[in-house]
Amino acid sequence: MKKETQLGLFILLGIMALAVTIMTIQSVNLEKGYRLYITFNDVSNLMDKAWVRISGVKVGKVESISLYEKKVKVTVWIKDSIKIHNDGAASIQSTGILGVKYLELTLGSDDAPFFKNGEFIEGKDPVSLDKMLSDGLGGVGKLTKSLGEIAGDGSLGKNLNELLRNAKEITEKLNRQLDEKKLANIVDNLEEFSQQAKKLSQDLAEITGEEKSDMKLTLKNIKSSSEKLDNILTKITNGETTIGRLLSDEQMGNDLKSTVESLKVASNEAKKTISRFTLYRSYWDYNLRYSASGEEFKSDLGIRIRPNPDKFYYLGVSNLGDTDVASTEKRNTIDLNIGQDFKISAQKFATIYAGFIRSSGGAGLIVKPLWKWNPWNRMDVVLEASDFTRVTASNQKKPRVNAGLRIKPVKWLNLGSTVEDALDRKDLHSSINVVIEDEDLAYLLAMIGLTN
Repeated sequence: MKKETQLGLFILLGIMALAVTIMTIQSVNLEKGYRLYITFNDVSNLMDKAWVRISGVKVGKVESISLYEKKVKVTVWIKDSIKIHNDGAASIQSTGILGVKYLELTLGSDDAPFFKNGEFIEGKDPVSLDKMLSDGLGGVGKLTKSLGEIAGDGSLGKNLNELLRNAKEITEKLNRQLDEKKLANIVDNLEEFSQQAKKLSQDLAEITGEEKSDMKLTLKNIKSSSEKLDNILTKITNGETTIGRLLSDEQMGNDLKSTVESLKVASNEAKKTISRFTLYRSYWDYNLRYSASGEEFKSDLGIRIRPNPDKFYYLGVSNLGDTDVASTEKRNTIDLNIGQDFKISAQKFATIYAGFIRSSGGAGLIVKPLWKWNPWNRMDVVLEASDFTRVTASNQKKPRVNAGLRIKPVKWLNLGSTVEDALDRKDLHSSINVVIEDEDLAYLLAMIGLTN
């Protein structure tokens, strides 16, 4: 066995041993922290990787969202320096005009104990405006239906007749219960009422006397207002005003209905546009490869853009360096690909991409053979083919085929081993791939998309 092959196999076994060790533990973060599980009935479009904030300050991130005992479980990672008391609250909020969702926490009271790693919080469900309007309209509909049923089957009239009969019976019972003493009290009350009526009569005399002119002016103003109101109602009935035309003109009613429908369509389009804006993700992708046969390092650098979670674009340069320096591979070749992820039960199991691979047409396939088992689903099998019309040094037409294994111990790092040009030179490469998310670049690209 060649010395280069032995070295490559040794590196591959070392990578696999390291990956097995790391994948048996939970996700590793560069900063110390702890996890909490928050349950909701509805997360209202909260996305993975959303920020966790306290009083507007970022203190962590949403790691995952999944179903848990007929509810939604949100797994969040919190910085170790942030301590939350166990009477703190959790709710879903949005920020800015774009309505980006994030998770808001409160610290709780000082005398309560702190949450520990892995504990659960019962979150406050967000209030849905659509549900409020639906419930309100439903209540109005039920009330209207109930009134219609009462009036339709005659039960309202029956109830009124029953009420009058009860009042008559009560009056007869009162008459039977009255004795002379009670009658005397009634007479005294009538006398008192008579005195009060006399006083009221005197007050009315003063009004009709000294203030008679004010009363006439008041009645005149009431009459004038009544005439103006009658004039307005007449114009509305005859269609002489905007409201009158709206009520009587069928065409105007149809125009208003069409306008409302147009506004609804525009609102849906705006909501769709803003939703696409918030889904943008962009990543810097750097790949360092070591060729065992050529004993040289090669650098690849690119940008990966995800307009939605299942689709991506990649633009990069492979084997960066001075073209005057000898290399087993062409320098500064272009990579321009479009790719699509495929999922089963929200778990990604394969990715297909195609376009330019090292300045020639090609396609690639990434498969997760253990996609159902976490954390083993971090292992990828990569197969890539390009330059299908190439003629090798042995004067044979063979495409360039790369096949390898890649493992992700943490979310920003991939370790791999690849046999490049497997049909011809069989050059064994070991690689370290670093992927860093750039939120500012994602917002910039989304803004450019909105201006088009």
